[in-house]
Amino acid sequence: IYGKPVGLFDIPYQTYTIRVWGYIKKTDGSRGRDFYWEQKWFPPANTTNTQWSGSGSNVRLAVKKRQCWWDSVNGWNSGSGNLVNGKPSGSGISYGRQSTLAKNVGYQWTFWNMENGTTGGLSSYD
Repeated sequence: IYGKPVGLFDIPYQTYTIRVWGYIKKTDGSRGRDFYWEQKWFPPANTTNTQWSGSGSNVRLAVKKRQCWWDSVNGWNSGSGNLVNGKPSGSGISYGRQSTLAKNVGYQWTFWNMENGTTGGLSSYD
């Protein structure tokens, strides 16, 4: 399979997790670094973004996701977790980033780096 799943098209009203173990190919087609990527999605909820600069309310229906990333060159880039034989096992996960995606607003409505406290928000794409 090329690429990786990002989220469910029909958003459920329950929390779910996507875990992906894979590798990135080099430009010559050979196997490059291994990676582990995990996202935890939370059900839609009204979310406030004080940085909202588009038309309408600064409260929108949004889904929240938390994620972590590990690769065999840099280790844990975001978040952390247990390693077995030098690779993530998928257990003991601590997420490093959180973002919300709001309906009719665009990809990343708010962003929070859980490791260093960096925050941000984007205005409307519509």
